[in-house]
Amino acid sequence: MTSETLRLVEANDSISQDLKQAVLAARDYSVASGEYLDGTADLQDCASFDEWVDFEGRGRRAYGDGYMPSTTFLAVATGDDGAERLVGFLDFRHELNDFLFRFGGHIGYSVLPEERRRGYATAMLDEAKAIGHDWGLDRILVTCARDNVASAKVIEANGGALENEVAEDDGTVMKRYWIELGK
Repeated sequence: MTSETLRLVEANDSISQDLKQAVLAARDYSVASGEYLDGTADLQDCASFDEWVDFEGRGRRAYGDGYMPSTTFLAVATGDDGAERLVGFLDFRHELNDFLFRFGGHIGYSVLPEERRRGYATAMLDEAKAIGHDWGLDRILVTCARDNVASAKVIEANGGALENEVAEDDGTVMKRYWIELGK
């Protein structure tokens, strides 16, 4: 039986060429399928990996005063043989503006379709909790659409306490959870 470890790796130029290609394949999937992959920092809008990893500069240009600094991570599974595989994305927003406080939260994440239902999302959010704690946060806000039962279970499995539900302008109802990180 093969065991795997999962870790969050900051998306930057130092990752392997194989992981860079996997990121671009995920972008191509998102564009072709029309499925937005949360936590990808608008990957679907980027022509290249290099353009994507400039998300701090790109975000400031695109969103101006509405931009909030974030760090985007790749969720990477590593097998006993040392082989790495991209399984998902996680974007950790360092601060919350009004929109993120109401709807988006500190964290957006997704697991690639072929990797779903394997516990990766739960492990990714657990890793993100440790990162938030290391950054000095006492708690993090994580949200999901009311009809996203799988994400609600992931958040609750990581200690998420439902604060309330709020409706976006388009009628989507978002569940807002706080996860305490401790001191």
